[in-house]
Parts: sequence; C-alpha cells; structure tokens
Amino acid sequence: TDATMISQKDDPDTIIGGGAINEKKRNYLEKGDDMAVDETSGPVFQGSHNQAHFLHAMEGLDRYPNYLGRWNAEDSEELEKALEERLEKVRQQRKNAEFQRIRLQEAVDRVCQEEPKWKKFLKPPTTWEEVKKSGMLDEQTARAIFRSKFFRPTSNYTVPSVESVLRGQSRVELDAGYLEEIMDEEVFDVYSFPLLSESFCDELQGYTRRMIVELEKSQDPDFASGTQRRVRNLDNL
Repeated sequence: TDATMISQKDDPDTIIGGGAINEKKRNYLEKGDDMAVDETSGPVFQGSHNQAHFLHAMEGLDRYPNYLGRWNAEDSEELEKALEERLEKVRQQRKNAEFQRIRLQEAVDRVCQEEPKWKKFLKPPTTWEEVKKSGMLDEQTARAIFRSKFFRPTSNYTVPSVESVLRGQSRVELDAGYLEEIMDEEVFDVYSFPLLSESFCDELQGYTRRMIVELEKSQDPDFASGTQRRVRNLDNL
C-alpha cells in the first residue's frame, strides 16, 4: 500500500517519520493532490521537547538499519541534538552522584571516628553464623530462614556465601512452609512477617538520625537542611 499521507493541518507533534514507520521516503507529493508535509516550517521531529518523538526514534534506530535514510537533514540534526542533550544529562548526573558519594563517605568517616560504635554497626557480616549472632533478624524469622534446605550443606551441595548472596550471584530459596508459621495476612492475599529485630531497627534509626545531624552541619548546599536531595542521599549510607 502507499505510504500514509499527512495533512499540513495535522498537529506537527504527532507527525513522526512523515506518518510512516517503515523505511519509505518521508516527504513527497501525490499527483493531483495538495496533501504533503510542509518542509518550510522547521524540523518535524521534536526530540528535544517531545518525549514520544524521542522514544519513537530510539525504537526506529533499533529496528531498522537504514532508519535515518528517509529523514531530512533538519530532522536528523534535531535527533542528534536530542541525543547529545540526554548524554550530557547522564554525564552531569553521574558526576553529581560520584561527588555526593564522596561527600557522604567523608561524613560517615567523621561520624565513625567520633563514635566508634557506628563503625562496628556498619561492618557487614561475612558468614551466616555472624548473621545469626548479630541480632539483626527477628528471632522467629531467623529460625524459619535457617531451617530451610538452602542452609543445609550436603556432600553434593555447598551453602553459598553471604557475599555471593549480597552480590546477587546466588539465588536464595527458602522453604515457604516454615515462613507460614510467622506470616500474618494483612489483607486478602497480602502477607507480612517481622524480618528485622526491634533492637536492630532502633540502632538503624539512631544511626540515621546521627547522620542527618552530621549532614546538616555540612556547608555543602547539596546537603542543606530541608532539601529533598539530602533525604534521597541517605540511600547511599
């Protein structure tokens, strides 16, 4: 079939690829018809301002080897500009994130130096035995978890290390039957169970409050009191 014709009266924000998603020529006139894309009003593609245009172009580039062959020079330049703008955003956010991580680590180091108990608190366990003795998990939950076959070594099976689990390299499979004993049904088909112990939660809250105080003392505007950015950065602690 012939490629779809686009009227000058159509909204330019909806004219992507001249109305065709294939690799046919984008702009043309049909004999005896005044229906055509207006090439005098600037680029049809508005990737810098229209998210739908940008995503459409990304899909087209992935699907069709000669996708840009049907684009005019202005639209191609607009796509290149949109890509460069997003690349600059990635670079700037990566730079900001790295800077913030460094400043946060400096704040953590200061707190641990002033109050050594937090240095011990932040040290992750290296063995499952340390996890059991740390008091991090709720007592009932810990019993249910460590009764699972996953934590019972055999002649043909070695229990994965804590590190491999934390890195996502090993899949943890717990026996649901043991967990059922400690589950509560909050609403239909939605269950909960006490994962962390109350004492660990109290310590975690204490550490978070201490770090908030430390960050509020900072002269860095990124960590100024009352900013949403400061709260988000607590995820890195």
